[in-house]
Amino acid sequence: MDLRPCGRHVAHGLFSALGAEGEIKNLTIEGVIRLTGAAPQGAAIGAFAGYAEGKITSCTNKAAIAFAGSDAANISVCLGGIAGYLQNATLTQCVNDGALTCGTIANTGNGSNSGFHQGGIVGYMKTSSLTECTNNGALSAPSGRSGGIVAVATSGQVTACVNNGKVQDDVNGIFGANPGYKRMGGLAGGASANNLLMQMQSDISGAPVQRPTCVETTAMGAAYLAGLAVGYWASKEDVVRNRAIDRVFHPEITAEERAAKVKGWSKAVKCSYGWAKDE
Repeated sequence: MDLRPCGRHVAHGLFSALGAEGEIKNLTIEGVIRLTGAAPQGAAIGAFAGYAEGKITSCTNKAAIAFAGSDAANISVCLGGIAGYLQNATLTQCVNDGALTCGTIANTGNGSNSGFHQGGIVGYMKTSSLTECTNNGALSAPSGRSGGIVAVATSGQVTACVNNGKVQDDVNGIFGANPGYKRMGGLAGGASANNLLMQMQSDISGAPVQRPTCVETTAMGAAYLAGLAVGYWASKEDVVRNRAIDRVFHPEITAEERAAKVKGWSKAVKCSYGWAKDE
């Protein structure tokens, strides 16, 4: 599969794009998908659909997806085992068994419009839902923005999804001695921008959840430690005073609703105990 776009089309998959009224259902893909050429800005790549606004239901990808093309600095790419980019889309009971790999690339960007986003099911999603999806494929994240289910979820909902695949960080060593900041997750990477997820955390914990102005807290923490070590910051108190909050999420459910949700989750966990039995 050649990454070079035709006109304005930058979506690649069995179906380049899936419209709002369309549905892909009960399909299985096998073999190997190999991507070559230079990635254009906003390239969206998935086994079934590069870009999707409709429904993808009960589909399984067994094909290994190898990104063998080039990705220049700050050129955003969205790669997913099922779909590359979702907008107002619905994925239900989809499975990815294929490994997602990537060679050495020039792009070490990590922004929403500059990074290489790689997810076991979806690379990037907005106002979409993933329900009962499973990733079994290993992911080699080239630049550290990756998630077992979805790499970036700016809005939407992920429900009853499972990641069994290994998520590896910077497997090609493109960062060298300057690792920068990473967004890695067993289920999702870079999810703090998702207001629904932040609200759910507050509701279930029963406590306020603060989202800082700078969500790159791992990188900021490393910078603060380095600054303290060389004397840029006079004390830990200076660091605390420099902290800025973007938004605070407060619990919006009652104690009774919280207890019922926690009870339901505990029941679901108990039902999964049998999966750990040795074959």
